[in-house]
Order: sequence, then C-alpha cells, then structure tokens
Amino acid sequence: APVVALAVFGVWGVLLLPGAWRSADPGQRRLSLLAASVGLLLACSVETAYRKVLPPPSQQADTAYARSGGTSTTDVVVGQHEVGRWGGPLWDAAKVLPEVGGRSVAVTGAAMLGAGVLALLWGGAQVRGRGREAAWLLAAMAGMGLSQSANAQTFQRYFDPWVLLGLAWLMAMGWRPMAAGHAWMRAGLLTLAGLQLGMTVIGVLKPAWTGPALIP
Repeated sequence: APVVALAVFGVWGVLLLPGAWRSADPGQRRLSLLAASVGLLLACSVETAYRKVLPPPSQQADTAYARSGGTSTTDVVVGQHEVGRWGGPLWDAAKVLPEVGGRSVAVTGAAMLGAGVLALLWGGAQVRGRGREAAWLLAAMAGMGLSQSANAQTFQRYFDPWVLLGLAWLMAMGWRPMAAGHAWMRAGLLTLAGLQLGMTVIGVLKPAWTGPALIP
C-alpha cells in the first residue's frame, strides 16, 4: 500500500512537476532526485505486477458483481486470501505496460515520480517558512499509506481522495506567485482540477442523474 500511495502521488503530481522543478533551487532538486531514488528502491522491494483475484463463487452469490455477469477475462485468479492488484487507471496501466520480475514498470515509475514531487513540494514549503507544517502533513499522509496496509485491497480509489488533498495542501504551503515556475504550477493545477471535474461528472453526477449504475 505505501508503494501504491507513492504511485498515486506520481500519477497526479506529475502535473505539478514542471512548475515545482522550475521554481526549486539546486539543493531542492538534489533532494528530489534522492527521494525519487528512495521511492524507486521501495517500489522494487515489493511485487506490483497486475493481478486480479476474485473470491470463490460461493462468496460471490447474490452480489452486484455476480449479477452483472462477472468477468470473462483470462487474468482472473479465484482465491480466498487476497484480491490481487487491480482497480483503477494505475492498475490498468500496469496491466498493459511491461513488468520485470513481478515489478510493474508503470507502478514503479509512478512511485519514483511521486516521491520526487513530494520532496519538491516540501522544499517549496520550506522556502515559505512552512517546512515544519509540511513535514507534519507528510507524516500524516505516510500514516494513511501505512494504515491502508491493513486492507488486502489496493484499488486506486482508496488513495485518490487524500492524495489529491495532500497535493493541493502542500502546493498551497509553498505557493510563490513570483517564482520561476508559477505559471507552470498554475497550469498544472488547472489541468488537475479539470480532470477531477470530468471524473466527478462521469463517475458521480452522471450515474446520479441517470439512475443506479455499477461503477467499474
């Protein structure tokens, strides 16, 4: 789960990366590269290859999933003790892109980016004199990632809400309107907001308007 959390930070944080990098000083950039290396090592320490596992048929009886017809894909494994690594665009990318030794290129690369982006945003908060507050926020998000380890499921939607909140909060702590990367940060933020609005319309508002629907 901590690796998936970093990967989700990378999925959304990549939109803020150009602005954060341009506004960072050389020391902050070196710290970001160091954090990215740590994220890469952490991601390589666990298996992140796509794997879809479903409960036995007896446990699927009379569920919404069963009533929808289930799945006919060949990558499904029926098991009792885990549900695998699937659910969300990040895992869809992991399914399509290569894996090396059970390590997904998509998840590993995204985790590396996520660690680097977090370090850059923390550096920006330090410049604004909010480094301690940012450190507390990072500690809280690390706790969220660790607490998710108690769940066998690592669907992306379990991480998206607090990751998005954390990114916005960290960026606000380090926001410098006159910094070199201000325009890039603003463009990244607007793009992120537009994507979230689109996802909300498709995943929440449209089903609410048109009636009950199964969300994949």
